[in-house]
Amino acid sequence: MALPLSKPSLGLNACVGLCVAAGCLHTTWKLIYAQLRRRRMKKIMEDVPWARYDGRDGFAGFLGDLKKNKRRLNDWLHEVSLDLPVSKMFGLKIDFRQTWLLIRDPAGVKHILKDSFATYTKVDSSSSPLVPILRRFVGDGIFLLRHGVGAPDGGSAWQRQRKLASLIFTKANFQSNMGEVFEEKAQRLCALLAEPAREGRLVDMQKLFFSFTMDSIMQIFFGEAANTLGGEGCVYSDAFDAAHRSMMEYVRPSTAALILLSYLPWPLGGFDGLAAKLHGALSPDYRSFNRAVRTLDRESMRLVKKCLADPALSERKDLLALFAQAADKDFTPKYLKDMVLQSVLAGRDTTAC
Repeated sequence: MALPLSKPSLGLNACVGLCVAAGCLHTTWKLIYAQLRRRRMKKIMEDVPWARYDGRDGFAGFLGDLKKNKRRLNDWLHEVSLDLPVSKMFGLKIDFRQTWLLIRDPAGVKHILKDSFATYTKVDSSSSPLVPILRRFVGDGIFLLRHGVGAPDGGSAWQRQRKLASLIFTKANFQSNMGEVFEEKAQRLCALLAEPAREGRLVDMQKLFFSFTMDSIMQIFFGEAANTLGGEGCVYSDAFDAAHRSMMEYVRPSTAALILLSYLPWPLGGFDGLAAKLHGALSPDYRSFNRAVRTLDRESMRLVKKCLADPALSERKDLLALFAQAADKDFTPKYLKDMVLQSVLAGRDTTAC
């Protein structure tokens, strides 16, 4: 014979049932809102031609084609939008955030990046699974700070970093320390290529370009000598490369799963919710990413603190020292670290590739 439930048990069951019902309502509302936004976006772009990608009518949209081309992303984007000044792509059918507008027309690029720059802004952590992960990688610098009317602070934090960077990246600084370092490292690279050139041997130029730029950046940005071109190890360089590689290896195949998990109710849902954290914890690539980022953070803070404690700070020409001298007194070591780390991300791959 079953015993009647006690009053505390009835109260607990009612509380659990209420939480489940609230969670279901929250998820339902998220899905309805997403469909309304997606429908509105499709209506706005009704006359925009489709990009030529596979899976246009499938549930995953362009995600399947993107996954197949993850090693040649730029080539793929070029191919699907060739001869189309503006084209559109849609991802998961349930998600309005999976809407891409590809712009090749120079007038359109100028409109976004110059004429109406303040009208457009970057996505936030609720709009892309990459943003929380990228913030874990490079911190809160100019790459992730939102600008223009879409920013919560109206773009003041972005403007402050932009103004500070403009004081550093000047013609005089490029012609002095930066030019000297690049010339020295370029001569070292030419010397390494001399023997293979004489013997007619194949050389992995991409690997050498990455080493060339990282050796240059370590000296230009931090005043630290590095010789990865010569085969020597560099903790900062190794950690940066490992973090970048693991981040992309994790994000690309996990995008669809992270989007679906984001529709779960709080505190499970969202790109930074418990479900996304569990998904990352179960991924070897994300665990590798976290290990590399911890090393990178430790090395970055060591370099920043060493710079700030240097009695000859005013005589140094490296980027970190220039930032430290130009920054406000209330800027923390972490703030300086984030600014320089995002400069590394901006300068290293764009130069090497």
